[in-house]
Amino acid sequence: MLYEHESTIEFEMSIGNYGNKFDDLVGNASCSSTPPSNPVFDGTSYYFLPWGHTKPCVQVASEWEDITFRLEAMNQLSKIKLFITGLLSTLDLLKVKKTSDEVLVRHYKQSLDMVIAHLRKPLPEPESGRHHVNELDRLRRNMRLKDLSDMISKLEQLKLHAKSSQEIIYVLEDIRENLDYLEADPQISIPDVIIWLLSNGKRYAYYRIPANEVFYSSHVDRRGRLCGKVQTITMKWPGKESDIEKDKRHFIPAEIRVKIWLGLAVHEQDWLSQQKGADLAIYAETYENQTNVLGQWTSSGPLMSRPAWSDTTGTISLAKKNFQLPSGWRWDADWYISPEISGRYADDAGHRKFTEEVYENQYRLIAGAQWQPKAIGWTDLTGDKVPSKDERIEPPAGWIWEDEWTIDANRAVDQDGFEYCVNQTLGGWCPTEKVFHLNRRRRWYRSRVIRIDASPEERKDTFLFFDAPDEKTSLLHSSDETEKKNLHEPLKNEGWEYAPMFNMKFHADERSMDMTRRRRWHRKMVPSADPTLDSSGKEMVANTDIIFRMQSQVSAITESPAKNDQQSETADSSPTTVATTKEVKIELNAPRMYLSFKKPYYYELRAYIYQARNLISADHDSFSDPFAQIAFVNQSQRTEVIEKSLCPTWDQTLIFSTVELYGEPDEIHHDPPNILVELFDKDQYGSPDFLGRVQCAPIVRLTPDETKPTIKLKWFSVKLGKDDAGELLAAFELFLLPETDSEKKMPPYPPRRGSLYVVPQSIRPQLVRTGIEILSWGIRNMKTFMLSDVDCPQVVFEVGGHEIESTMIKNAKKTPNFDRPLLFLDVMLPKEDLYAPPMNIKVKDHRSFGRKPIVGFHVIKSLEQFRCDPTAPSLTLMEAAQDAPPSVETPIEEIATPIDKKSKKNRKEQSSKSGTSLADGTMATTTVALTTIETETTIVDKKSMKKRVKHFLKKHKGSGTPMKPESKLAKIQKSMMGKHLEQYQSVQFMDEPAVEEDIDWWSKYYASKGDFNKCGSYRQKGYETLTILTHPLELHEIYEGFSDFCRTFQLSRGKTKFEEENEIVGEFKGLFKVYPLPEDPTEPLPHRIMEHLPSSSLEECIVRVYIIRAVDLQPTDSNGKSDPYIEIELGKTRIDNRDEKIPNTTNPIFGKMFELKTIIPTAKDLTIRIKDWDLLTSDDVIGQTTIDLENRFLSKYRATCGLPLQFNATGPNQWRDSVRPRKILFDVCKRNNLPVPELVDDHTIKIGESVFRLDDFEQEKHLTVHVGDDEERLALYILHKLRLCPEHVETRPLFNPLQPLIEQGRLELFVDIFPKSLGPPGPTFDITPRKPKPYVLRCIIWNTSDVILQETSITGEQMSDIYVKGWMSGVEDDVQKTDIHYRSMDGEGNFNWRFVYDFAYLPAERCISVKKKEHFWSYDATELTIPPVLNIQVWDNDKFSADDFLGALTLDLNRLYKPAKNSEFCTLNILNDDTSNHISLFEMKRVKGWWPCVDVAGGDPELTGKVELELEILTEEEAAKRPAGRGREEPNENPKLEAPQRPETSFLWFQSPFRTFKNIIWRKFKWYIIGGIFLVCFIIFLLLFLWAMPSAIWSRLLRVTG
Repeated sequence: MLYEHESTIEFEMSIGNYGNKFDDLVGNASCSSTPPSNPVFDGTSYYFLPWGHTKPCVQVASEWEDITFRLEAMNQLSKIKLFITGLLSTLDLLKVKKTSDEVLVRHYKQSLDMVIAHLRKPLPEPESGRHHVNELDRLRRNMRLKDLSDMISKLEQLKLHAKSSQEIIYVLEDIRENLDYLEADPQISIPDVIIWLLSNGKRYAYYRIPANEVFYSSHVDRRGRLCGKVQTITMKWPGKESDIEKDKRHFIPAEIRVKIWLGLAVHEQDWLSQQKGADLAIYAETYENQTNVLGQWTSSGPLMSRPAWSDTTGTISLAKKNFQLPSGWRWDADWYISPEISGRYADDAGHRKFTEEVYENQYRLIAGAQWQPKAIGWTDLTGDKVPSKDERIEPPAGWIWEDEWTIDANRAVDQDGFEYCVNQTLGGWCPTEKVFHLNRRRRWYRSRVIRIDASPEERKDTFLFFDAPDEKTSLLHSSDETEKKNLHEPLKNEGWEYAPMFNMKFHADERSMDMTRRRRWHRKMVPSADPTLDSSGKEMVANTDIIFRMQSQVSAITESPAKNDQQSETADSSPTTVATTKEVKIELNAPRMYLSFKKPYYYELRAYIYQARNLISADHDSFSDPFAQIAFVNQSQRTEVIEKSLCPTWDQTLIFSTVELYGEPDEIHHDPPNILVELFDKDQYGSPDFLGRVQCAPIVRLTPDETKPTIKLKWFSVKLGKDDAGELLAAFELFLLPETDSEKKMPPYPPRRGSLYVVPQSIRPQLVRTGIEILSWGIRNMKTFMLSDVDCPQVVFEVGGHEIESTMIKNAKKTPNFDRPLLFLDVMLPKEDLYAPPMNIKVKDHRSFGRKPIVGFHVIKSLEQFRCDPTAPSLTLMEAAQDAPPSVETPIEEIATPIDKKSKKNRKEQSSKSGTSLADGTMATTTVALTTIETETTIVDKKSMKKRVKHFLKKHKGSGTPMKPESKLAKIQKSMMGKHLEQYQSVQFMDEPAVEEDIDWWSKYYASKGDFNKCGSYRQKGYETLTILTHPLELHEIYEGFSDFCRTFQLSRGKTKFEEENEIVGEFKGLFKVYPLPEDPTEPLPHRIMEHLPSSSLEECIVRVYIIRAVDLQPTDSNGKSDPYIEIELGKTRIDNRDEKIPNTTNPIFGKMFELKTIIPTAKDLTIRIKDWDLLTSDDVIGQTTIDLENRFLSKYRATCGLPLQFNATGPNQWRDSVRPRKILFDVCKRNNLPVPELVDDHTIKIGESVFRLDDFEQEKHLTVHVGDDEERLALYILHKLRLCPEHVETRPLFNPLQPLIEQGRLELFVDIFPKSLGPPGPTFDITPRKPKPYVLRCIIWNTSDVILQETSITGEQMSDIYVKGWMSGVEDDVQKTDIHYRSMDGEGNFNWRFVYDFAYLPAERCISVKKKEHFWSYDATELTIPPVLNIQVWDNDKFSADDFLGALTLDLNRLYKPAKNSEFCTLNILNDDTSNHISLFEMKRVKGWWPCVDVAGGDPELTGKVELELEILTEEEAAKRPAGRGREEPNENPKLEAPQRPETSFLWFQSPFRTFKNIIWRKFKWYIIGGIFLVCFIIFLLLFLWAMPSAIWSRLLRVTG
């Protein structure tokens, strides 16, 4: 099968550069390409090459490194992997049959033995001296052996210990993946085998096959899976898909059946022995070429551009006498003419309807003369002579005329059909006659069709397409006698082929424009009778490697064309290499090889094309006009065209008679040719549009009465490129035709529908009578069509060839619902689910002037999902209450008796002994879906029924038994409930209910999430929680997308290109119920399922949207964060809180409630967007989610307002619904056809035969003082048993319209819907985020002790100048310091210093709120919540260097370490993490004591000091009443801090020198100073004495007086 080609076709096989005929790098020539052939039209769309019984064989000899051991290892592992894959597929069939798991495990374990046996097979080992093994080979072999051994061990353990089939499947899939990894080898040096399609010297298509897949090995397990096997391959266009022409991008360039063998030369005999039913023949080939010179054909002349004898390309001169036989071969016969068969096909080849045409030609000698017939009066379009129309009375064999000869007047001709010109050879035809015109012609045509009742022989001759059936061509035959006989039979035109030029396409009939001709000569070669010995003396097989030997031995020499002509007349066995005068060696192509089959086998293909579904739309009206085109081998047919349908039902059988196939039937049975089914959309103008393709194989039956395997229709996936484009339901049978009449006859043809065969009754689906209830609820969100609104839509439902229309909506904008929504179809549908037909939903709009365009459509693939049992009610209490103890369902007589305390007590004891209580099920709000079971009810009259309803809805005056001693709140509640006499649906509550300060909605939220640190005392008080869903509410497994009442079907408008997505233009709201009907038409039909429907009128509602928080939003700002806010759109209403944006966060806590008014279903889609606030540019959409409010409003699960676990009249969980539980229970029972609930007493409700008591639900339950009436609580418990939607918070993913498949974050929310017809809604929840309260922390630093001394004073003493600083985490800007205690000699410091910290605190979440700007250029401050941590550090002050760190203390105010009473007991043990060692400052309010300071610089904590602190926490009001300043500043109160009594040495030395001398120097060096003074005085006295003594002595001696 080929795509359309205008020139000859040949196929080339290459491996690397070997076999590449366009590459001269490899000098050896090879027979790597097939003979050029002209493609022949198959009658419908494709072409084929008419090779007949002689199949060309190509061979490429190449030289590569011997890597046999690598290829064999790859193939062995690949076959094990394929075996496991097939095993899993086979065993999966047991699952389809719903086999028990025990049987599955037994089958799987038996199969494991086969897998182990395959894994135990040894891997190929490289042979020394033959294979070159490197280190990587050795390592990979060891790795493979180890992994295979591990797999075997794992499977053996699995056999012993496997408990489930799924466990075995997981192990087998894991082994398959591991084998896929082990199979790959990075050292495969042999390139892939490539098959090329060549045409006109260019490469048009290719197919690549890995070398190992076709590699031959003597070991069967190591042989390539495709080696020597017939396979059908589909070729590909080369290059990128975008570079391929659009017109042929989706078409197949070629589909061929090949048998490929790759192996060592020593194994070639295996290839030769595989050819069953065919002989391998080798022929020398040459072409004789001539040109036309002045009407004479000659081998010379100006147009002779190639040698007189040449190859097919004309580049090499090949005279017949110059061929030399290689050793071991001989000529079998003389040269003979072997014309190319493809050039001898008639013009009607492949057609089942053909138009014969002939031109009548007239002329006149001079202008204005009379017209007269030409000498050649009847020609074809090109002017060549053909028989006249009168000579074509009888049609060709196997054809019949469809009409008479007719003049073609549908062209540019005159009224007689003539066209005129001056010179016929120059052309220029015109429709108007002029005086100077000398030639004219007119076209006659007549149509003929193939006879349907033609005999098999006539049909065979017709499909063989030969021009003259009495003329035989001398093709290759396996029989020598037949071959010799063909040599003497006359050939048409003596075997010449004609063409205008040598480089143009040749044809068999000579035409006036032909200037060149050629004919092909063949001479057969056979092995010689004498055996040939090789160098070792062994006998050689003649067929082994013959192509290679001819390549190495054959050479040629060129001579002059004239000389070659003379030599060609004597056909003797002269050398193949023709010596040139210059003795230049020219390499030749190898001779042609053919597989000549002894006989063909004739088959008949029956293609059963039943229907298709989900096809793509190719027309502008959103539909297609599809037809199927089936191609098989060299024939193709088409089905009828089904107009305007995407799910066409053809119900047609196409019969391909006398399909000629070569090869043994067993080989065809194992590998049959592929069937190609292509789907097209027929256009009125232009070529059909391609819709998709299916490739499959038929079931082959070698005997007509063969019944296994059973033929069944099967769904095939339609592919358009790599994308899915629908499905086709079809089946294909290929019958081997009996050779004689005595054999078993073929099955009869199927019945006809007009001229078409239909699908046989035995194959077509079995139909049963089926009823389809259609709920056509309404049309939503329709877009404009052709610039006009869709105002009057109507829906058409089509299934199984039946249609039904809904009523028309008169004004879709005002009332988008249908006034009569229920429709019913009684149709015949297939019994098996596999063949269930699609349901086509078409929406058409009624417009002016009677126009009804299709404005949208939807295709439901199968109605099986809507099958149901019409006898089962939609909802019942029986199975919902089946877990109840036996004491729940008691006789009516017992219930009617008065209930006293003793009886109640006895009943409690009985229920406690009976087992499980119904209370266990009340909390399970997310368990299995609603179950159905038939309920029998007694018939009552209308009056008694009205009394029951009135009694049930009436407010019971008595109060229930108190569950606990009445508190003040309980008394208020009791008095309120006693005075409550209003109507049930208009419930009023206390204007100012009691409020608990430490409890809010967020306490309930965090308690439900399990975050008990943030819920305060909510959990301890026993309040109920809500359900936190991690997904949207409608995706819960119970609620089925809230599609129980009606589903939403998106309407499309089709597409004209596959790359374009279907345009969603609206929605259809509806539902289908499918169930079988009685086969007998006289039997009554079952009751309709969809009878009690809610009102389809408009409903005004109040919608409350509670947005809790967003999680993991996609950042949109450059700082990696966003400034999110909320925007809500409902209909034409759009609101937002842009002014309340939350800056710089991706996890905002919104806590925002929006209340909107809407009319359902006019505005039903609630869209919630999270947008990013931007100062200058437009705000970005982070993500959005859409909620269908109508589905929630109509669902039987009552998703309008979630039901809490308890009915509370007051308190933080006050009932907020419009109606109370009893009214809800009554409505639910009425809607679902259940008995009316009856209120027996305050603690008992009876529904049908089921009785529910309050005590059975509230056993061992702790009720709060806020609970309401007993009967309301009981009704609520029953509603929870029915799995109605509970109070919840759902999590919805956010998506951006620009990136619709990438999640942009998640949003937690819940939505309440309150219809105004049920009364005003209850109070709202206050979900405002918790606001931090202002607190003041006062920290008094009294003393320090045992602080390490790190400095040495000038007097040599260890000392420290101690001071303390502190701050609150998150408020690092407010760092406060004490004054400095100078010269602490013992580590003691006295401060009496107060730190005061103002902060905002969230009591429930136990953290502080801090707002700060991340950068100075930031526009908004970022709010953070962090734990309240006080940081205290002790430092040593230095004036001329950095201060030294001494120790630190970190105190979490919520988990404060218990301090020591005095410094002696203050050790590191205080800092342990024991829970009992912690206290909360917010509870204690004031704490005083000693805490240790540590230093962890060395790794382990080291005690570096002790600090005495007094911590006091105050609210803002308390701080205002008891003011206190920082440090010792005013107001120095609460308590008043006196100046510390520090030692006299505690001062800064250079600020007071006298004090420094007195208190530091004098105190320590007093005696040294006194001694020094005395010493100085003595020295002065001595000096004075020494200075004055000489003068005194001298005066004494001289007795001189002063």
